[in-house]
Amino acid sequence: MKILFIYPIWQKSFYENEISNRWPPLGIAYISSYLKKHNHSVKYLERRDLIGNRFALSDDVELNELTLKAINETKPDFVGITATTPLITDAYQTARLIKKYNKDTPVIIGGCHPTAEPLRTLQECPEIDIVVIGEGEQTSLDIVSGKPLNQINGIAYRENGKIQTTTKREFYQKLDDFQFPDRHMFNPEKYFIEDSYLIRGHRIKGTNFLAARGCPFRCNFCQSGQMASSGTGNYMRLHSPEYVIEQIQQLISDFGINGLLFSEDLFSVKKDNVIKICELMIKGHLNEKIKWAANLRVDAVDKEVLRTMKSAGCIQIVYGCESGSQRTLDRMKKKTTVEKNYNAIKVTKEAGLDLEVNIMTGIPNEKEENIIETINFLKKSKPHRINRGKLYPLPGTPFYEELVNSGKIDKSIKWEDLWDKYVLQDFTFADIKPKRYLELQAKMDREVTYPINYSYHIKNNYKKSPLVAMKYVLLLLATCFILSLPVNIQRLFRKIAKVLKIQSRVVAS
Repeated sequence: MKILFIYPIWQKSFYENEISNRWPPLGIAYISSYLKKHNHSVKYLERRDLIGNRFALSDDVELNELTLKAINETKPDFVGITATTPLITDAYQTARLIKKYNKDTPVIIGGCHPTAEPLRTLQECPEIDIVVIGEGEQTSLDIVSGKPLNQINGIAYRENGKIQTTTKREFYQKLDDFQFPDRHMFNPEKYFIEDSYLIRGHRIKGTNFLAARGCPFRCNFCQSGQMASSGTGNYMRLHSPEYVIEQIQQLISDFGINGLLFSEDLFSVKKDNVIKICELMIKGHLNEKIKWAANLRVDAVDKEVLRTMKSAGCIQIVYGCESGSQRTLDRMKKKTTVEKNYNAIKVTKEAGLDLEVNIMTGIPNEKEENIIETINFLKKSKPHRINRGKLYPLPGTPFYEELVNSGKIDKSIKWEDLWDKYVLQDFTFADIKPKRYLELQAKMDREVTYPINYSYHIKNNYKKSPLVAMKYVLLLLATCFILSLPVNIQRLFRKIAKVLKIQSRVVAS
């Protein structure tokens, strides 16, 4: 069978995020390898690429004509669409285009969003025939091989005008049985170029990498719990160190990479596995060929792990600290402590590694003093970089369900509005008035976020690129000045920055 996978465009307000995205969708790549192994033909299409990466909405005439042309040239037997929440609106538009091409071509959709909302996905878009719930390799193969839908575990589908849901599929445990993801299907000039998007502050030619799947934790803001409940059996699984090393060697050989980001939720879930991967990197001299970064939990590191990772070529750690308030951490169900946040930052610095911390504000019931505690935590701990975010209530997360059940989010809300209304606008779920919340955000950015982030770039560039360093000096002065102004004036500058597309250039440098 001929299968065409289509990657939709992001909703309008995510355009700046999309053009800076250099992570190929590995979920599709793994499914492609699995289908090809079983003698199916696979093609891949990104909607944005058809129009030279320019901005467009889902109803853009040129974009849709080019999409129809590409579908017609491929003549697929099945079309698969991937969708997170920011992609779902265009995923619906894409499904409509497919049915316009041929109403009998089955449309399959998968990803975090339809996994969280399979019934609503089918209800909202009649052109979608099947929802893959959870991981897609085995389920996709069953579908395209013609197995009766009522005998395929892990899907929702239409039958005689009614929506049916089948039994959950068991998570496949032997990850090494899966072939390496089919990265050759992606545009190398988009995903395998030298830039500083993958590992902040470091220009490398790299890509994202999965050494594991799943997460044993269930934070209230994360969709990992929803994915874990989409199947049965152990959700947290690891590739063997040997599989990881062989895939890295292939990436160096085939794509000439010199960098990696281990982008799974938790790289260090099993210490022995991490140590073995690092030892094999050193033994094979991969530490001399690539630099890499990884996501870690603050309670899953120690000096031995960090020293070994550094010896193996690791240059940066990203921690999900999220807050400097114990009350907020408990509300998030992080199952960690502020003290462990401090310790992780301390031992990482001692190991000689760069580190970023993720910080989230605006969660339900958060109080002003909790944000002040976080500001003080950042001032005292002094990470090298800060990624400050605001709660994005994604479907399938406990916070989303809580906010829907309490009436704070309308269950029938347009999916775009979860970001446009609750994240972009002057709104917060915290127990703080919106104006005061914005003032606290400005205080955090003025006193810690931008001084720390820009100082990082100034330090990294003042010798090799003095003009770049000077740019960040000026940006720091200008940004801190703007953030000291009244909130209504700050809003004006944000609108100007959005029009001039300043944000993506600043954040991604």
